[in-house]
Amino acid sequence: MQQLLPPQKIQGVLPLTLGASINAVLKFLERILPLFAQEYGSKTKNEADLNEDLCHIIQDQKRENDFFYFIPEKYQGGNRRVDFGVFMEQKSEDLLAFKVRDGNGRKIQFFAMEGKRLPTPKKNDKRDLREYVCSNGGAMQRFKVNQHGVGLSQSAIIAYVQEEDFVYWYQQINEWISDLAEQNTDVNIVWTTDEILKEYSPPFDHTPVLARYYSDNTKTGDNINSTIKLHHFWVMM
Repeated sequence: MQQLLPPQKIQGVLPLTLGASINAVLKFLERILPLFAQEYGSKTKNEADLNEDLCHIIQDQKRENDFFYFIPEKYQGGNRRVDFGVFMEQKSEDLLAFKVRDGNGRKIQFFAMEGKRLPTPKKNDKRDLREYVCSNGGAMQRFKVNQHGVGLSQSAIIAYVQEEDFVYWYQQINEWISDLAEQNTDVNIVWTTDEILKEYSPPFDHTPVLARYYSDNTKTGDNINSTIKLHHFWVMM
């Protein structure tokens, strides 16, 4: 049997840092999301099924030497769950430069992902069309108020784009964030124009199927002085 390479040999990093581990997850998503769109783009419509189908692709495409794994519907505290929590495999733990277990020896996530449809389906008048950004089910807002990604410095939002194109949603979402920065009525959360989506430097090479942006978001409440970097992966369904 062929012996598997230890993670630090794969990454060229010793010890394996948090930044290198997150970058490996981001590259993994870049690789699998176009396959996900090809396999399920015309078959699935609702968010729960899209998350489940993405889970299938993740499991199918995960390689033997990938040192992380994904847990769907990861408990975040209270009554909140994030769509995917990302953890380090046990075989890599002795090679890490960051903490992956709590004081009780339980594994803790080092990255989290939330899936959102674009546009938000409007089943009734109470559903906020800005749900990618804000409202009770808002993806970005949940990371800002620590309902998702507790204690994490980076996480991701996967957008299942079902109408319009990437340019439209980039402009629309940044418009919503800018409006919130000027006239937000929720006293429990602060938005600024610094939190708009941005291009990477150097820019990500967008394709007709996949686009990538990022945002630097300030957390509120008990973590008002902390920030979280959100990686936005948009896949055309």
